[in-house]
Amino acid sequence: MPILATKLHVPSPGSRVVLRPRLIERLNEGRESRLTLISAPAGFGKTTLAAGWIAGSGRPAAWLSLDEGESDVTRFLLYLIAALQTVDAKIGKDLSAALRAPQPPSAESILTSLLNEIAEMGDEVVLVLDDYHLVDAAAVDRALAFLLDRLPPRMRLVITTREDPDLPLARMRARGQLTELRAADLRFTASEAVEFLNAGMGLALSADGNTLYCLAILDIYTIDAIGQGTREAHTSSLMLSPNPSSTACWIDRPNGPTPGTLSLLDAQGRIVRRERIAAYPHRFEHAGIPPGIYMIQVTNEDGEGTLTDRLLIQ
Repeated sequence: MPILATKLHVPSPGSRVVLRPRLIERLNEGRESRLTLISAPAGFGKTTLAAGWIAGSGRPAAWLSLDEGESDVTRFLLYLIAALQTVDAKIGKDLSAALRAPQPPSAESILTSLLNEIAEMGDEVVLVLDDYHLVDAAAVDRALAFLLDRLPPRMRLVITTREDPDLPLARMRARGQLTELRAADLRFTASEAVEFLNAGMGLALSADGNTLYCLAILDIYTIDAIGQGTREAHTSSLMLSPNPSSTACWIDRPNGPTPGTLSLLDAQGRIVRRERIAAYPHRFEHAGIPPGIYMIQVTNEDGEGTLTDRLLIQ
């Protein structure tokens, strides 16, 4: 089986990425943890954060962008070894050949040999498994749990995912082996949202809290180009109302599902308001909603095609 090299490339953070030192510090503080879990719904910048942290860390890092194909444990292990070989080309060469045999050894046997080789590496190494939610296989979960239980001191695992993996997280949390960043941590603060708009869209907004802005940044998400393993950022529209007396803004998403349902969620994922969208642009009334960062979810009539967008009410 050939290895798709682009799955092993650390994504470029891009020029419009907002520097988030508070989150980078959290990642740095977790250096002693075996596992760093970055878990949040789509659109929260999990991949961007991990890639930016790796780019500025100066330490060796192996990256693997996962997809549904890695639900096969043999394929998962082949890509895991290939990712580590971007740090040390000699590691796992014999193991890769063994995995390609008609009757490959067990996952535990492969991982035991791999862990022995990792333990002999001179430098610290970080392994990032991006989009782990796409893997749906108990055999892969068991293999990863085996790896985590026996991880050498000089290795650290980072997982980005939309949902918590089936790993012994409670036990690791109790032992101080787990660092977690979740949706509440990843949401833009007001100053970060303003920085993003000023840097990326040429605006001149203030984050002093004295001016009310209602703005909807729609379609900010990352996608994998089919078969390419690359990522592209998409922004469809921006609506801004600088009037301090404004109690509404227009949400425009020409390609959104109509008719559909708009849900506004707070930092804890609770629904603050839900309303029907008959057509775009849609007038959204935000009177009575406290200042803060919220998420917009738009679904079609069948509850499918959820798109998560950001709304700032300041």
